[in-house]
Amino acid sequence: MFRVLIISLVLILVSIPVLTEAADVFDGPESVAFDSISNRYFISNCREGSIVQIDNFGDTSYFQTGLGHCYGNCIKNNILYVTTDNRFKGFDLTNGEEVYDIFITIPSRNLDGVTYDTSGYFYALCTNGVLYRIDLNELTYEILVNGGFPNSPQDIIFDKLNNRILVAAYAGGSDILQVSLPDGTMTSAGATVTGLFDGISIDSEGYIYLASHYTPGIVYRYNNDFTVGPELIKNNYNQPAGLDYNLRDDIVAVPVFGSDEVDFIHLYVDFQADTLWGYAPLEVTFTATNGALNSATGAGWDWTFGDGGTGEGQIVAHTYQNPGAFNVTVTIDPPEGYDHSYTRYDYIIVLADSLKGSDAEVETDTFEVALELVNNMPLKGLVLPCEFAGDMELNFLGYSVEGCRAETFNTIAYLDSDLANQRFTLLFENLPCIYLPAGTGLLVKLQFEIIAADSGDAMVLTMAGYDSYSPLFYGALTDYAPELKPGSVTYVETGCCEDVTGDANCSGGDPDISDITRLIDYLYISHSPLCCVEEADVDVSGGEPDISDITYLIDHLYLSHKALKPCP
Repeated sequence: MFRVLIISLVLILVSIPVLTEAADVFDGPESVAFDSISNRYFISNCREGSIVQIDNFGDTSYFQTGLGHCYGNCIKNNILYVTTDNRFKGFDLTNGEEVYDIFITIPSRNLDGVTYDTSGYFYALCTNGVLYRIDLNELTYEILVNGGFPNSPQDIIFDKLNNRILVAAYAGGSDILQVSLPDGTMTSAGATVTGLFDGISIDSEGYIYLASHYTPGIVYRYNNDFTVGPELIKNNYNQPAGLDYNLRDDIVAVPVFGSDEVDFIHLYVDFQADTLWGYAPLEVTFTATNGALNSATGAGWDWTFGDGGTGEGQIVAHTYQNPGAFNVTVTIDPPEGYDHSYTRYDYIIVLADSLKGSDAEVETDTFEVALELVNNMPLKGLVLPCEFAGDMELNFLGYSVEGCRAETFNTIAYLDSDLANQRFTLLFENLPCIYLPAGTGLLVKLQFEIIAADSGDAMVLTMAGYDSYSPLFYGALTDYAPELKPGSVTYVETGCCEDVTGDANCSGGDPDISDITRLIDYLYISHSPLCCVEEADVDVSGGEPDISDITYLIDHLYLSHKALKPCP
């Protein structure tokens, strides 16, 4: 064993190219890794030198391109680690930025399989027969095993139950080898019936999953000490490659190198719905199926639909009465063996989405109009056209997303800026496979400056669209238009009251029935802002106008005719 300094480690963040969605994105898929936090799979394309991501809704897009040849990958602490030729790279999953680029001196061929242990070390396998251990804290790597492997070792996985690295090789009838940690002693873990391995993975119980190019391509499994097996999982693949076991969902992800596709094997249970989104009441029929390792008949099927509803049976119908994004879970209870559950996240979406402008009174020369967003479908982006009109002369100053939900968008830009006609359109957009989650809250704050206004002047903000610009939500499952609710702002001058109170409608004359009508409208009907709160505070209580001010004004006009109070 000998130690070598890592001679190229990039710790500064660098920008990635603009990402675009693609239809045919697989070109020699060699390995796959699942990120349970973002519900995404990441696939290394060997021939094209790219990383492709598949999101929770089945959309595919490029995560990284221009990487030479991509081979193994794995995920730890929100970083995707990838081997490319003779480099070990790391990419931040939140923004795609490259955070590691390690050059490793290899004798020939390329790095392939990659994994990590519970002691903080990473391991990369060279197909020439060298296993490297990488210490990112010390910025060093060492050769842990040099030689002794069967022809063309391809993939590795850490087995924490036995603190060992398991090695699968592309050789006919080869054993699976084990490298004991921390010393690197290599022995046989168990004999196999096929060899020609290009992938290996492990589940939480220690079962070993193997991908073999043996004709026809096979995925099968052994128990942890290779005394039971092989147990067929699925076959007829054209060169299955670097597997990943999705521990959360009991799914084996299979990149199929020879046919440029990725397959997902549900081991115990799966289900589908006949519709995924719509408006309440939304009736959905669900159908559950056995997984690859579960062929039991007479099984029980229990459902939770995410809205508090439950059901039983292999085929069930449920009606969603309220808007939201709902997780759906089915649990299979076979006559023999353990129960198994599978959940699809944000699976059924019932829409009632909206954009609402705030109503407010302002006393300063600059102000903000808050826009509240309700989205029950996770959003890739949205188009927001705005027009502002009214008695006030205004300048549009810009927008703020501080403390708003729009902070999560990667890009915010003007699609149009026509301020001469008091209108503009904003585009909010995220990187592919990154969504604004379903929820409710402040989206953005629009900032304005008053050039000229009298007390009682109002501005109305609408989002209905103009010319070719229309409001649009780019949803995870479909694009659609939200419900729109305009906002209004009324300018109220400080010290706007003149002489005595009571002129609630700012008509300039003596108080009369129209002022009573205005107060009633403000309190119980339209709630539209008052032109002068001080005038409407008829009893000079100092608070917001209320029923006592209406009573005082009625008494003044029609009952005791008591005097109006001086302005505060």
